[in-house]
Amino acid sequence: MNNIFDLLMLELPLLLLVVSFIPGLYLFVFAKQQGDERGNFIMYRSYGYTYGFIMTGVLLLFMIQKLFSLSFDQFKDGLFVLVILANLWLGSSVFILSRRH
Repeated sequence: MNNIFDLLMLELPLLLLVVSFIPGLYLFVFAKQQGDERGNFIMYRSYGYTYGFIMTGVLLLFMIQKLFSLSFDQFKDGLFVLVILANLWLGSSVFILSRRH
């Protein structure tokens, strides 16, 4: 079981990159198709949500750094994961908001 966990942690950045590709592609297509007021409202609201997500993630990463003394590579990996998750968050929020409004 430990080998599976190690393999997952080794391939986590690639897995997150592949998973966040679909919402990122949806965001690109949505931005091209929806140029009206509704589309602008959805995009601005989604960027606001994503900004809050990123700021919370950076704050948590700094708190974890202070508590557990992360190495530079661990901190860099945390920032990479945060950026990939922010892309996933942005694409998902555009999808959800486009269904609601």
